[in-house]
Amino acid sequence: MGYSCCAKSMRTLKAIQSIAGNETNNGLKAGGFWEIGKENQDGSITGSVYRHLNKEERERWKYLDNLDERVTKRGSFRIEPDGKVKRFPGVSVAICREAEKLAINNPDKY
Repeated sequence: MGYSCCAKSMRTLKAIQSIAGNETNNGLKAGGFWEIGKENQDGSITGSVYRHLNKEERERWKYLDNLDERVTKRGSFRIEPDGKVKRFPGVSVAICREAEKLAINNPDKY
């Protein structure tokens, strides 16, 4: 079984992935990564965005192993069924709007 969502929302996510991330995985160029959450009946895509620990967090958790590999949740993202990005922490509003336009104007590419 796959993940069910509206085509418009998936095209926007793929456009964000090609602009702000890596086309082959869920990493973000600015650091961190995103994970898709559960399926939504309305066809939207929701999930979580994670980032690496900052300096203060590293100091607080210095007794733990593998601090370079640890991440913290940055927030949640939502792409509406119509392909509009409601929120996506770690990705600028300008990139989100560009991805929306690309997804609408180039449906065969995304």
